[in-house]
Amino acid sequence: MSKLEVLRRIIDECDAALKDALVKRFDISHQVAEEKSADNSPIFDPNREKFIISNVTAGLDSDNAGRLTTIW
Repeated sequence: MSKLEVLRRIIDECDAALKDALVKRFDISHQVAEEKSADNSPIFDPNREKFIISNVTAGLDSDNAGRLTTIW
């Protein structure tokens, strides 16, 4: 197996893990929205959004933090 094939296999494994994690996050986010709706709370909370982005980018270099922020 070539180095390129090995690298692509690793990317495929990362993609599968990301898909699973994102689906889990989508499901939980939907539950959060339902709870907020039941409490008549606003669905979007800008402070929570800032907190989340700060957490997911913590410790990353500026290039990777920017990439992650773009897709988040």
